[in-house]
Amino acid sequence: MVLLPLQKFLIGMEDTLRDLFQGHFNEPVSQVLPISAHASSRRLFRLRSASWSIVASVNQNREEDRAFSVLTRHFRSYSLAVPTLHREYPERGIMFLEDLGDVTLMDCLV
Repeated sequence: MVLLPLQKFLIGMEDTLRDLFQGHFNEPVSQVLPISAHASSRRLFRLRSASWSIVASVNQNREEDRAFSVLTRHFRSYSLAVPTLHREYPERGIMFLEDLGDVTLMDCLV
């Protein structure tokens, strides 16, 4: 897998996220906020509209995204509390996830 330099990969990403969000949720995005991904190579953005607040995960590592998607569905099948996976765009390395707020698992463990 060939990865683009991060800055090149992220060019136009906010517009892409806005377009995909509006297409899926049928509402315009009112706010896009970058949020910390901590130790991950993913880039995370909180997208808000009048009715929704979701987290958009942007990642060049397609294998990592596939694993995340499979594990999320598996855990949910056992009623474990994991974020809802609203929509995936695997060809773009984008996932829309339920926004669970600002407290991370690491915050709870430390």
